[in-house]
Amino acid sequence: MGAGAVGSLVGAMLSGHHEVVLVGRAAHVEAVRERGLRVTGLSRIVARPGASTSARALAGCELVLLTVKAYDTLVAARSVARAAPDAVLIALQNGMDNEGKLRHAAPGMATCRGLTSMGVTFLGPGRVRHAGAGSTQMGALTASRAQAMRAARELGEGGLAVELVNDIGAHVWLKGIVNHCINPLTVIHRCRNGRLLEVAAYREEMGELCDEALEVARRERVRLPHPDPRLRVEEVARLTAGNRSSMLQDIDRGRRTEVGSITGHIVRLGASHGLPMPASRAALREVRRIERSAMPARRR
Repeated sequence: MGAGAVGSLVGAMLSGHHEVVLVGRAAHVEAVRERGLRVTGLSRIVARPGASTSARALAGCELVLLTVKAYDTLVAARSVARAAPDAVLIALQNGMDNEGKLRHAAPGMATCRGLTSMGVTFLGPGRVRHAGAGSTQMGALTASRAQAMRAARELGEGGLAVELVNDIGAHVWLKGIVNHCINPLTVIHRCRNGRLLEVAAYREEMGELCDEALEVARRERVRLPHPDPRLRVEEVARLTAGNRSSMLQDIDRGRRTEVGSITGHIVRLGASHGLPMPASRAALREVRRIERSAMPARRR
């Protein structure tokens, strides 16, 4: 549900072993139906999954991966709950504020939360590029442990190596911090992820954003699943060096970004603890300014 870059890559990987349907935008759906879904880069796949513009196509699915933007979670999860109420719903998304939306929109469904650091670029209708290697974690929310284990096993059969974790919330925080430190800066400096490591000033900005986010996490009593989150930020930037972040891709396509669910979320929590967070506030303000100028008036 939400076959953009990540959803299309995962769908293509799974389609070799499972019956898959992609729900996405009309141009992408039409291209997949006519020519198949082509993945280039680290993975080379030509897949022919089902494709539809309607969530009704999910009826009868056993697993539904929610890969929409964080700001579309409520509407998309409601559509999934109507179409496939007995499925296990896996939210494989960016954003740090999705769990509450899932509880509200799909209260009767078995849900899991997933995260991936794979780099993916949407090249155009029917085409994506697997641009960067990365890990994928998943944890149960309202799903049982047995349901989560089965989902992880079935995803693994399709080639998506999933680590099942107990404290998925801590991993959401770590991924959120990584995204907070990388994605806004790629928009501000119009660069690929790896460039942030090459320019000393950009690297310093990443460090400032990381320090502020870590202080918020400390105030929130989050036990992060990494001994040195700053090193993790740099590791992800290095592993996805050639990738244009999802946030920069949204700007390139004149679409709304997820900055409000990442940097905005961290800033809001920081404000609740009385933290000034000048670097994070400045990054949030600048990305929103760039976003407004990039989006067509009808989408603002």
